[in-house]
Amino acid sequence: MCLRSLQLADPRTGNGPALSVDGTPVTPFGPLGTFTEETIVPAECAIAIDKAMPLDLACLIGCAVSTGVGAVRNRVTVRPGNHVAVLGCGGVGLNIVQAARRAGAGSVIAVDVSEEKLAAATAFGATHVIDARHVQVPDAVRAVTGPFGAHFTFESTGLTDCMVQAVSAIRPGGTAVLLGMAPSSSALALDNIADIILQEKVITGSLMGSGYSARDFPVLVREYLEGTLKLDELITRRRPLAEINEAIADLKSGTGLRTVFTF
Repeated sequence: MCLRSLQLADPRTGNGPALSVDGTPVTPFGPLGTFTEETIVPAECAIAIDKAMPLDLACLIGCAVSTGVGAVRNRVTVRPGNHVAVLGCGGVGLNIVQAARRAGAGSVIAVDVSEEKLAAATAFGATHVIDARHVQVPDAVRAVTGPFGAHFTFESTGLTDCMVQAVSAIRPGGTAVLLGMAPSSSALALDNIADIILQEKVITGSLMGSGYSARDFPVLVREYLEGTLKLDELITRRRPLAEINEAIADLKSGTGLRTVFTF
């Protein structure tokens, strides 16, 4: 947990953003910002990586990859034979899938409403896919795992209905990991609180893979260079920065997996 994240808006003073447009301060999110050809970042946010790593692939590690892989490795402990369900198979969810598979999960169940993303999940190591448009997700998960449900569920859509499904689909003693960013005004309404208590279910969040970037980013780079981490398969399109609006439109419509801007 980075307790200094708000102070880092200005890497020089901590009192305000270092960036501006025509005299108007611009606060970078993260505090990195994106969609820029050049920027100013705090030293803590500049992570050295192997020079052999292509930058158009390294950019994926800064968010989707570290968030998904890290949730499996850092937030919980997926053991060989465990049942894992992943609700939402975009860039984050696909990396949960590949990390769970590498951890030896007995079943990795991918859940989505997009045939394209479910097909991608299979390529990333999912053992089962569920089209959430046609079934009740918790029931479909238990049809794979047996009557008790999954040991771990990971929710990466940011939709509260999916979060409730993720909690419902875990077995007694299981853990539901919430990664999708819902609006700050959202509330999570669980149907049966007694079920949470009596079955000792765990609900937890995970931010950026619950990791430490200076340690984890170089490891992920090395795994890609060694051929054990899929990155190329995440990119469905490359665009120049001038096409940012088209890329955002694709994102909103759910088209593709990841678009990378090239400079």
